[in-house]
Amino acid sequence: MAKSPCSNGSLIGGILMVIIGLLAIVSPQFTVITTLGVTLFIGWLFLIGGVIQVFSSFQEKGAPFWGLLLLGILGTLVGIFLVFNPLQGIASLTMLLSILIFLNGIFHIALAFQFKGAPFWIALIGGILGILLAFIIWNNWPFSAVWVIGIIFGVNMLFSGISQIVIASEKK
Repeated sequence: MAKSPCSNGSLIGGILMVIIGLLAIVSPQFTVITTLGVTLFIGWLFLIGGVIQVFSSFQEKGAPFWGLLLLGILGTLVGIFLVFNPLQGIASLTMLLSILIFLNGIFHIALAFQFKGAPFWIALIGGILGILLAFIIWNNWPFSAVWVIGIIFGVNMLFSGISQIVIASEKK
């Protein structure tokens, strides 16, 4: 078995990720703060990326490159909306996320019927659970907006942290 190249810092980072993930999952206040933080972070990414894209569209030969310019303007507007209207942004992102989860569920069900064997059942169950999750979010929207993004972020942090701890522990 190969040794992990991770350091003690990776182990500590993994532990911190697990703690943050658990807080985002089990603490309602931390979940709301996490949801708001993620929304603002995404908003700033759109805003900064959109502005960069607008300026980049004028750097191309035969400037402006209209497709890039329009996408940059759209990204900037989305960023402004999310940063300056974070509560509406949370609701909008939650609805978009539920649509993505629903479509992902449909895709996995379709994929499950293309293949046979163990992955068939895993993909089928995953697809059904995705569709059910999307309906739970839709059915409780806009109230679900306060917790959905924070919980998903928390679950991701938890499992990423556990993974990092396992990898760092292999080094020992």
